[in-house]
Amino acid sequence: MKYSIEELKEFLKPLISEKRYNHSVMVMEEAKEYLKKYANNDREFYEKTIRAALMHDMAKEMTQEEIKEYIKINSIDLDIDNPVNKPLIHGIIGADKCIKEYDFDEEMANSIRWHTTGSTNMSLMDKIVFLADKTGRENLLPTLKKVREKAFIDLDEAIYYYIEENIKRLKEKNATINQKSIETKNYFFKKLNKITKF
Repeated sequence: MKYSIEELKEFLKPLISEKRYNHSVMVMEEAKEYLKKYANNDREFYEKTIRAALMHDMAKEMTQEEIKEYIKINSIDLDIDNPVNKPLIHGIIGADKCIKEYDFDEEMANSIRWHTTGSTNMSLMDKIVFLADKTGRENLLPTLKKVREKAFIDLDEAIYYYIEENIKRLKEKNATINQKSIETKNYFFKKLNKITKF
């Protein structure tokens, strides 16, 4: 790894608020808990995953102008004015920046790219970073406690449950649901042979 965890922490601190930074560290620590079960003593995988978990929100607090400038300079095809894309923006830009600035490989970047909505054909690293972002928090709500419990049994089941519950919540609020979340839910629906209505 080009950069140590401590070096990445120093890079991260000026980019986000103290609250967001503390969240990022908690997500990394939560990823470590999942890795105890799922890393199979693969040290390289462990080190890559905790770095991705730490840096997952590094672009979360970029201003609209900074986002516009970055996607223009880096030729990223993303309609940032479409509200449905809002959940994707910081993951897509964060993944791109981590490759270019912190020497992350595509596997690490991909877990940052889709950590908000999930995606189809998620890798083990994708799943761990996705779930650690949801459960690496203080005072978990009952739904997230259940997600965490499921995650130590079956990562796929935990992801499906989280996305299903989140979509229900968004529908109750008449909020926009990103298509990527629907695709992810449907993918795990088929994978787990669920019989439910959407």
